[in-house]
Amino acid sequence: MSEEMKEPMQTDNDCKTEEAAASTTETMADYEDHFDDANPWNLVTKYMEEYLKKHYDLEDHRQDEQYQSWNDSLVNYNKTIEDRK
Repeated sequence: MSEEMKEPMQTDNDCKTEEAAASTTETMADYEDHFDDANPWNLVTKYMEEYLKKHYDLEDHRQDEQYQSWNDSLVNYNKTIEDRK
């Protein structure tokens, strides 16, 4: 675990780590080409977003010109997702 983390992240329902990892890997593999809200990758992303907000004081750079390439990448990502529908 990173020294920066203030508390360990919890596995779903506090199940055994090995079982959770195997189950998660299998589930996520099933969804690798799907980008809807039920996609486990989206659930992990949402969990990480909430974890980072709760434990770290991160600055929002979405309107910062130095980070415009991130916004451009998001536009391209969203277009790719929309094209796959």
